Parts: sequence; structure tokens; C-alpha cells
Amino acid sequence: MGFTVDIAALLVTVDRAHNHFCITAPEGNPVVMLLPDSLSVTSIFARTKGKRARGCPGDNNPMLYALKGMHNLNTRARDIGELCLSFRKIFAVFLNNQPVWDWIVPLPSGSQVCARFARKVHQRVGQGHYVDWVLIKRTAGEVLSCIGEMRISARDKNTLSEEIKRFIKAHGPQAPFQIKTIKRVNLRRYINPLALGQIRKHEIPPARILLIDDMVTTGTSLRRAAELLRHQYPDAHIEALTLFGSSKSSTS
Repeated sequence: MGFTVDIAALLVTVDRAHNHFCITAPEGNPVVMLLPDSLSVTSIFARTKGKRARGCPGDNNPMLYALKGMHNLNTRARDIGELCLSFRKIFAVFLNNQPVWDWIVPLPSGSQVCARFARKVHQRVGQGHYVDWVLIKRTAGEVLSCIGEMRISARDKNTLSEEIKRFIKAHGPQAPFQIKTIKRVNLRRYINPLALGQIRKHEIPPARILLIDDMVTTGTSLRRAAELLRHQYPDAHIEALTLFGSSKSSTS
């Protein structure tokens, strides 16, 4: 089951006839990718790599954009119901023989999709703590101020600065920075869009942490989140779960 986009109606639907954009059936899911720093990322739905249809918005994942209400895309209750039915079956496979996580941590986002997904995961796991205060987004101004310290070429610094300044012009320096603003994907790894929130010193340090995001593309945000948490909790085991995988995911 993939997605079909009615561009005229800006409607995204689940289609059993193909796997365009994504594989949403239980067969073949979940998928696992290992990021360069050994962060294991499991995704409920595998995205498929393919040429985006002309005029189709949504960054090659139109259903996620419809769920977020972006680009005026929308979907129907019946299609969300189909995804939820598959989600329950796939998530049961993921949970099989999994240990208990002390913390389930959503990455901060301007959309509620990630937070809702994380709460659903916490509800189905039935143990551990839902922790939404430990990570926050850095502002665009803060990200821009770090460009000069980066050990990259002057040309790449200029490219990053221009793209961040473009974001600031549109949203202001205090707006939470969005990593997708960086169009040169290979430069995203130099940006840290996250910071630690207010750490509660009385909290028992977590032994196992599950990071939650709605989608993984390059993995930059998840890797930066893991780095921050490893620095604060060096003995913790950290892994990640996303709703939609990368179109470059390798399965295992």
C-alpha cells in the first residue's frame, strides 16, 4: 500500500495497488537503518525512493505533510484508519522481545504529529516515562551565531549563512530553526538544531532512551539529539523510532 496524490484536490489517499512514496502494509515493515555513529533507527513505514510527480508537494512524503496540514494537503479519516491498522500490526513486531525504555523522548517540532506519535508509543508500551522537556529547538539566531566556529570551508560557511539568514528574514531570529531549511543536504550534518532543555537534577538517570521522530531523512536531528543525551547521560543506551523511514534505509 502506497500513497496517491490528487493534485487538483490536494488530497492524499492510501492506495493498495502500488507502493508509491511509501510501503504502509505490514509486510516488509518495520525497517531499520544504522546511522554512522551506531544509532539504530527503526521506522514503522518504509519510504520508497522514486521520482516525485510533477506539481506534487510534500518533500516526497505527502501523507506526512497532509497529517501536518502543510502545503494545503489533506487526507481522509478512512485513510488514517488504514494507517492505524497497519501501525498496530507493525508496532507489535517492533515490540517483540524489546526491553523496557525508561524514557520515551519526542524530538521537538512545530507540528503535533511527532508528540502524538510518541504518546501513542508510550501508551502501547505501557511502561517508562514520556519525557518532552529534555530537548528543545535552538533559535535561528543561535544557529547562525555558530557558523563561524565550524571547521568547514569558507564557501560552505557562506552557503549555510545565506540559507539561515533567508529563514530569519522569513520567520525572525527567535523562531525555532528548521533543519530542512538547509537545501544542501550534505551540509546539514554541521548544524545542531537542538539543545538540552531544563534538566531535572532529581530525576533518576535513564538507562534506556527511545527517541521519537515523525520521519528520518538524513538523520541529522536524531544524531544531534542522541549526542546531547549521551553527554548528559553517558551510560544510557539510546535508539530511535520514527513513523516514516528514509528512502535510503537499509533493512535488517
